[in-house]
Amino acid sequence: MKHARKKKIRLRNFIIIFLLLCVAACAVLPFTPYWSTLETLARGRFAGLISLENKGENKAENKREDEDTQSTEAASKELSTGEEIRGGLAEDPSLTEDPMDFWMTPMAYRYVDIGVAGMEILPEKTLTQSPEDQWRMTFSPVPASAPVEEDYFDDALFIGDSRVMGLMLYAGLNKAVFYTEKGVNVNTLLRNPIVTVTGGAKISIPEALKNRQFAKIYIKTGINELGWRNREQFIGAYGKVIDWLRESQPDAVVYVQSILPVSKRKAERDSIINNIHILAVNDMIQKMTWEKDVHYLDVFGGLVNEDGCLPEEAGSDGVHLNKEYCQIWLDYLKRHTVRADNKS
Repeated sequence: MKHARKKKIRLRNFIIIFLLLCVAACAVLPFTPYWSTLETLARGRFAGLISLENKGENKAENKREDEDTQSTEAASKELSTGEEIRGGLAEDPSLTEDPMDFWMTPMAYRYVDIGVAGMEILPEKTLTQSPEDQWRMTFSPVPASAPVEEDYFDDALFIGDSRVMGLMLYAGLNKAVFYTEKGVNVNTLLRNPIVTVTGGAKISIPEALKNRQFAKIYIKTGINELGWRNREQFIGAYGKVIDWLRESQPDAVVYVQSILPVSKRKAERDSIINNIHILAVNDMIQKMTWEKDVHYLDVFGGLVNEDGCLPEEAGSDGVHLNKEYCQIWLDYLKRHTVRADNKS
């Protein structure tokens, strides 16, 4: 009888101590990510003393959740309650701005793959491209190919600004035709009289092409338009030029060249003509070429150094290329061509 009474006292003391521990755990629960640990206790021997909701979870899911908690515990401790994790919380409707709700959300639904060690990407949370960027999935610039001989350009027309004028002067393409003008832009390209004819007179490109056909057309513009406030206006005008070229030269392969890079020194000193702006506009040009179904040449990528800039020795002003780099430009064009029957 005495032994049974002592056993009851021990059991009562044990239950009291356990309840005190549970109260202490609940007090710190909002500030710790150990939800799965408490769930494990709840499912164990003292399930009758603690009641934690466990809707729709099977044993395999519980095991995975515990493993996720352990693998992310170190990273979670570094974060303050409710703070975004290197880029943001997963866009899940179960998350609210309430920090308490954040920590009470099961670990497996909190994170996406955003660069934190131990975080695994969840298929249902994988980010997808916006409709505006879906063109990237099928777009590609003209790939590298076996180099062609210089006579490939004998029936080619080059259209562009002062940098294309440098190619005309230094590339040695004596049989190719160049329609270029310093300071030209997409609005003046087809309007200004930039083509010199017999006798020294000048006419516009549309007039010059009335009775002449080319097998290839290389066009490059954009650096003079970097200062435009409305880049959509630039792209719209550029697209109209491409439409007109394809209509007037239906048998020609149309190559749209990227805006060329500038040197690091030039980029650091110029708030408009710099490689950040050039890359942004080149991205818009790529999309335009995809929409117009013409060929894009990433000459920018073929000329930059390890810093992503035009080498300082490429030209005295950091913009226009000298003879050596015009030859490098020409070499890129030779190694990036398409078949004559592949107009688009």
